[in-house]
Amino acid sequence: METKPYNTRRTITAEKNSQLGKVKNRRAALQWLREKGWRCGRGTLYRHVSEGKLPIQADGSVAADALELYALTHLHKKALPPDCGAVASLLKIEKQAQIELLQTRQKKLAFELALQEGQYLARDAVLLEWSVKLGLFDSVFKTTIRTHVAEWLLAIGADPSQAGALFSLFEFEIDALLDRMADLQEIRVRVKRNTEALN
Repeated sequence: METKPYNTRRTITAEKNSQLGKVKNRRAALQWLREKGWRCGRGTLYRHVSEGKLPIQADGSVAADALELYALTHLHKKALPPDCGAVASLLKIEKQAQIELLQTRQKKLAFELALQEGQYLARDAVLLEWSVKLGLFDSVFKTTIRTHVAEWLLAIGADPSQAGALFSLFEFEIDALLDRMADLQEIRVRVKRNTEALN
């Protein structure tokens, strides 16, 4: 019986694509999994895709990190010989470490994408904007009080000559409030786009 030669070109292509951060399609993903020693049939892969266990990109490709995390989370390696218990234990520990590493990497990529989409603001930029607005508020509010405090006292039948003392009390309380606001240790801001307004 004639045997078909091993398709080294397909293997090299799958390996090259994985090094570029993705594999071309589901068939290439299945090939990559088998080459890495994972037990996975075509039906299993397609079922897991439909169940959302393996995300597929819009162009049909599969991100290499997502593929590796899928394998570590949902598949099993081909069986080891019975006398390889110690090796199996080490592989289990290594598998868990790889899962945690890939999950961390995916969270980082998700955050970077959200940052590029404008869902987060830089903390320094937020603090700068706060400082400018609070400085403007401080100036305008104090000027308003200083200008009208005598009129307000007269309107309620109080002694307008006490305007200076009353303004000093207002100024003290405002400064104390702004000082407490300036002592905030951390500010976290997340912006959610109003998609309903855009549609």
